[in-house]
Amino acid sequence: MSYKDLTKEQLLTEIDNKAKAIIKMGKQLTSITPNVETFDFLLTSALNRTVNISKAYTSLIRENNFIAEKEGDILYFQVSLSINNRQT
Repeated sequence: MSYKDLTKEQLLTEIDNKAKAIIKMGKQLTSITPNVETFDFLLTSALNRTVNISKAYTSLIRENNFIAEKEGDILYFQVSLSINNRQT
């Protein structure tokens, strides 16, 4: 699937789906063992931060609540950065 061919809403839905997958990962992490280690807190907080930033980003873009010259440019730039980072 090429992300360049998707609409803005499809891209935002894709980001939301990734956030849901991260939430499932976090639930699996906590269900492995009842013992909570320090590293578990680190992972849980990292997952929580990622999901919250992702939800905030998609919400702001959907509401057109940002400063930019062209809406399409900022969306493409930020989404393409996250896609490029994921492929490496």
